[in-house]
Amino acid sequence: MIDRDELIAELNDTGVLGAIRWAYLSATERVLTDYSAAAGHDATWVGVSRFTLLRDRLDRVFSVKSRVVV
Repeated sequence: MIDRDELIAELNDTGVLGAIRWAYLSATERVLTDYSAAAGHDATWVGVSRFTLLRDRLDRVFSVKSRVVV
């Protein structure tokens, strides 16, 4: 069984942690840029929007196009 430190090192070495970090920071920056209390945005809007954008960015980072092998 792999221990915690080995797992973290492996995820870091393969770029997975960097991808997750980018996705989170990108989503957070976008939400903070778009946030407007005057427009009625509240904590719920921030949470839902950040989750939606994070999910989108993670999908983009980790999507793998399937190839047809002939």
